[in-house]
Amino acid sequence: MRNTVLITDTIRESKDKVSKKEIQQRTGVAWGTMCKVVDGLIDRGYLFTSKHEPVGRGRPMIPIGINAESAYFVGLDIGASLTRAIVCNLNFDIVYKGEIQTPKYSNTESFFKWIFGLYDGLAKAADISAEKIKSIGVSVSGNVDSDLGVVVSGGNCGAKWGVNIPLGGRLAEHSGLPVSVVSSPAAGVLGEFYFGKWKGYSNIVTIGLAVGISSGVISNGRLLISHPRR
Repeated sequence: MRNTVLITDTIRESKDKVSKKEIQQRTGVAWGTMCKVVDGLIDRGYLFTSKHEPVGRGRPMIPIGINAESAYFVGLDIGASLTRAIVCNLNFDIVYKGEIQTPKYSNTESFFKWIFGLYDGLAKAADISAEKIKSIGVSVSGNVDSDLGVVVSGGNCGAKWGVNIPLGGRLAEHSGLPVSVVSSPAAGVLGEFYFGKWKGYSNIVTIGLAVGISSGVISNGRLLISHPRR
């Protein structure tokens, strides 16, 4: 998976104008492994190739690009008052974004009825095939055990400490997709690392001032995840 992400990111950053040779040079992935990953992604429709006429002698360069509409990803940010949802394609272009009021937490089943309904409506809202959604990322204003995908508490939403909502597992079971659940501060600093002003910086600290005070940390290029006691 790591090589797949590294290679796909390289192609994306190259604006669909990169050859296999250039991919290998930029990623450092062994030639045979790189070719296997690229060819597999082409066969599955995630990448495409187009020939260019050669300049002078030699073989024409065959640039490789991303088929942006071959896969989509869902992001949910469950805040104290509002929940925001986005759907983006394989190029990380946002094709849909919206927000609704976050209901006050009362019990687990009511919460899941709400979150399942929210997710189920996103494909239609984004005008895409639900089968093309490949994964879900959720950030929560609260304390999260990211290893287990469990919301330990969401005090601002009315979920007291020890509520232990199995959000990752239940949403994965409902959708049939991999689900990642992190706290909002962790998601915020990770977004800054990949897409923000400080993209690519190895060490980043963000401070959030809202209902409470929060922070997110990237250290040596890795997101630091807290592990709240349940």
